[in-house]
Amino acid sequence: MQCVTATDERLMRHRDKGWLRTKDGRRAPTNPRSRSGARAELLAASLLTLVLVGFLVPPLSHAAWTAPVNVSRANQNASRPQVAVDANGDAVFTWERFDGANWRIQARTRSAVGVLSAVQTLSAAGQNAFSPQVAVDDAGDAVFTWSRSDGANSRVQTRARSVAGVLSAVQNLSDPGQNAFAPQVAVDADGDAVFAWALDVGANPQLAQARARSAAGTLSAVQNLSDSGSDALSPFPKVAVDDAGDAVFTWERFDGANLRIQTRARDSFTGNLSAVQNLGLSANIDVHQVGVDADGDAVFTWVGRDGTTNCGGFGCLRVQAQARSAAGVLSAVQNLSKGGQNVRLEHQVAVDDAGDAVFTWSRVDGLNSRVQTRARSAAGTLSAVQNLSDPGQNALAPQVAVDADGDAVFAWARFDGTVPDPDFPCCARIQARTRSAAGTLSGVQTLSAAGQDAFNPQVGVDAAGKAVATWQRFDGTNDRIQASAGP
Repeated sequence: MQCVTATDERLMRHRDKGWLRTKDGRRAPTNPRSRSGARAELLAASLLTLVLVGFLVPPLSHAAWTAPVNVSRANQNASRPQVAVDANGDAVFTWERFDGANWRIQARTRSAVGVLSAVQTLSAAGQNAFSPQVAVDDAGDAVFTWSRSDGANSRVQTRARSVAGVLSAVQNLSDPGQNAFAPQVAVDADGDAVFAWALDVGANPQLAQARARSAAGTLSAVQNLSDSGSDALSPFPKVAVDDAGDAVFTWERFDGANLRIQTRARDSFTGNLSAVQNLGLSANIDVHQVGVDADGDAVFTWVGRDGTTNCGGFGCLRVQAQARSAAGVLSAVQNLSKGGQNVRLEHQVAVDDAGDAVFTWSRVDGLNSRVQTRARSAAGTLSAVQNLSDPGQNALAPQVAVDADGDAVFAWARFDGTVPDPDFPCCARIQARTRSAAGTLSGVQTLSAAGQDAFNPQVGVDAAGKAVATWQRFDGTNDRIQASAGP
């Protein structure tokens, strides 16, 4: 790396981050480190092993996925699982669980060698808390966020957990007096967090807001992301950060004629926001996701209409994508899914360190919904579309995560064709499949057990491509959070 002196105007040190910032907005580490922990997730367990606190679960070194294990406790419903993994393969889970009076946010960890911690309750008693999210830094320190009623309004809150298991105090992120909900969180390698959420401001139903939290717990001021006087609509703001902690946000807004996806970036050094940019075309578009690489280059995806008449007067719903460089330059919009049949609104994107993206979505094949994927190189070259789920039954809710080299792991829910009770068709099963960076697909593996519905899958990988999937499954009495590791 070029040496920097006090008089060198070409580079400025990114203070307290160990990074150098060039004039064109790019970042270069003074001490290069992997950011795989920011994108990696890991969990493993086996029903063949008695799982109690302090007992070991099998490591993830084998090729098969482990048998599913219960992560949440029995006797009360649990839902909306999330999982994140640090650079060393230690995993952190969070979910919401009913305590008999209210929904509470809970968490649990699994070490890289398979030790499960005790369950910790994060949110306070007495009011409902919902929509948990978690992110971890390279060292395994976790930052959680959720929304909880304060007795009058829904507030976005946060709490941190050290790798040793010590919880910080709960902090309110959103201001009192208005309803804030649907929080998101992303952290950089050092544990500095950036949050985004939606705020109900009355006359304009939603405003997208953001706030940062240092690893030491210091909160920045609340910032408005979307313009006042314009609706920032459902679905809600998303956020991703690069290695230096610079954030990229995206949200949806009605411009008076169409739904538009918008974006904005936040500089971690100054806290300044870039100008708002419109993504996509002027046609109605819906549902958005974002991922960033190590340098802050972002890739967005959403569902838009292609203008044809194949699927009705407004055209077919198709998954589309657009990239934004760290300097703010937007690429052309690209269609990812094929025309002629609608996609469902659910879709995801994951981006590796080099900026290569992998997408997944669910598309009707004429009879059923199939989970599909496509990759985009950092230069913008698209791979062919590949079917992930088998034909013959609907497959829904796809998720994707990539390792540092762009190898991807997918998970989804697929109907298995059984109908034990005509009034209550069953059962959805969680399935998974891998795709190498070169495009080679593994076989499909079914992760959840038969006999009860499983849904809400989440998936992540560590730097070496070891994966974890977690989901929600009915145990005959209550919904439980389960997980499996592999392949």
